[in-house]
Amino acid sequence: MSERRFRPNVVTGLSACAALALMVPLVGASSAAAADAPAELYEGHVQVDRGQADDPETLKGQVFDDVNENSKLDGDETGIADVAVTNGVDVVQTDGKGSYELPVRDNMTVSITQPSGWQVPVDSDNFAQFSYNHLPKGSPQLKFGGIKPTGDTPKAVNFPMIESSATASAKQDCAIASDTQAYDKTEMGYARDGAVGDLADRNDYNGCGVLLLGDNVGDDLSLNDELRDVYSQMNGPVRAAPGNHDQDYDSPDDAHALDTFRDDFGPGHFSYDVGKTHFVVLDSIEYSGTASTQKYKEKLGEEQREWL
Repeated sequence: MSERRFRPNVVTGLSACAALALMVPLVGASSAAAADAPAELYEGHVQVDRGQADDPETLKGQVFDDVNENSKLDGDETGIADVAVTNGVDVVQTDGKGSYELPVRDNMTVSITQPSGWQVPVDSDNFAQFSYNHLPKGSPQLKFGGIKPTGDTPKAVNFPMIESSATASAKQDCAIASDTQAYDKTEMGYARDGAVGDLADRNDYNGCGVLLLGDNVGDDLSLNDELRDVYSQMNGPVRAAPGNHDQDYDSPDDAHALDTFRDDFGPGHFSYDVGKTHFVVLDSIEYSGTASTQKYKEKLGEEQREWL
């Protein structure tokens, strides 16, 4: 039987306002704060079962309580009901067993909305892990790589979470960082030694974490790894939104303009719950597909509006 690791209970500090947050009543999984709920960052990953799908036009999986924190849906671990799961357009909620089904799109990022009282895993750089990219043939040829071919629809994509008193608390401190926008490693060093370093010395935002609002690098997407390293010392999960300086400007169209971003950070638009706040993060840039001019519009596309 899986056993939950005991960690000290931590409650975050004074409440703070956050950009891009919609203060609305939360609908979804009930808060699961317990006296011994884990409060530290939990390193793990989304579980992808590469077996053959029952129906290649339907993606299935479960959102589950990863009690032993191994990122695998073990036989004695239970699903989590009423968690929102999306393919970027359609949104469904998990059933009583934590299961979901979504229509497959040829180019999609599937993600979950973390409910209050739960915490998704982070990777070794402390970036939240709550999504899966599906692009069977991979990105068109892009300077910075994009997404490698994912192949056919997997048998299942399962999303682990653990209970968290830190995200259940109504009082939250949320760090919002805009325009790190470093153009080379020297400027990344300035960020590391400046405001980012100051933030690394604080531990009052461990539940809400850090939200990067875009223009995280300055057009050179090879610096994404350096950016991840700079923010790896954060004392809370890190999530990133894209800006116009985070795009693949050699993409033939807007549909692939965020492929490298999606591969390095996750979906361009997503949501998550912390305390009584529902965060909605959007991609407000529509790329023209013209590399010579790099023109774009500030616009929410039809798919995002349907998702909203």
